Amino acid sequence: MIYEKIPLPPWNVTLTRGGPRNLDSDNLVASFKNAQDAVAEFLDPGLPPGHADNHKDLQFHYLQEKSKNYFLRIEFH
Repeated sequence: MIYEKIPLPPWNVTLTRGGPRNLDSDNLVASFKNAQDAVAEFLDPGLPPGHADNHKDLQFHYLQEKSKNYFLRIEFH
């Protein structure tokens, strides 16, 4: 894991899924739901569960890469 200083809002967060096969666009977004909620809670703590990812200064982008192993990469821009 690599930790860097988290930028101030607005936040653009890219979530990248790695796995042996690609998912279609609907399943790709759905596969990130728990990670998206965790990132949002980290950036804006204290909101009820499931509400932080609706922050006006938070935007998510989704990518995927083929890989032998599963992984999740989270990048803040």
